Amino acid sequence: MLVVGVVIVLLVLGVGTREILRDQDSYTADLTKGSGDFPERDLGFGATHYEADGLHLTVREPGMRLPVGLESAIAHTITSTAIRIVPDRAPAGSQVGPFCRESTASGYDFVVEASGQRSILATDASGVTVVARNRGAAWAEGVPARLMITCDLLGSGRIRIGGYIDGIKVLGITTDAHVREFRFSGFVGRAGSSAPAEWHATEFRRRGPYDMPKDAFP
Repeated sequence: MLVVGVVIVLLVLGVGTREILRDQDSYTADLTKGSGDFPERDLGFGATHYEADGLHLTVREPGMRLPVGLESAIAHTITSTAIRIVPDRAPAGSQVGPFCRESTASGYDFVVEASGQRSILATDASGVTVVARNRGAAWAEGVPARLMITCDLLGSGRIRIGGYIDGIKVLGITTDAHVREFRFSGFVGRAGSSAPAEWHATEFRRRGPYDMPKDAFP
């Protein structure tokens, strides 16, 4: 094990730090224990709080995005982030999913909507851009799913990104990269044209280059 500084992040601001034990490549959290490294916060337009079934993420205002995550002191060029999450209230256009980011604002998200639309998004200080998108089966409220994003910086300014649902790769693209490394991992929820939207996550995993799905490296 290695002692690594971890910064708890909500939105685009660090809200606290502490030293905890971390393996340099992997981290797993059971979010049903009622506490953990992810903070409980109420920001008015959105909030996170623990209940017996996991960490609840609520977005109360239409169009708003609420990311929550962890920062590692060790940077990676190959990483994955996975969550097991349940939609509690998912109005049209709402989306949720894991991310891998260089900073709190800059990186890549894999998000899924109740309609079944799946998207890989590039985020930076100027906003959000759709990198790839397709549509699958609808995702009903109350049904858990394991969502994962894999991010592989290939060199020469290129990146390979994959989106997975319940272990199956459903979306992937190789494109120009706008980041140089990954330090932040977590998940993000967005309300659509109506609100609130709410999900609860029961498990969170971050993995490094030695524990990736085989089809992440075609």
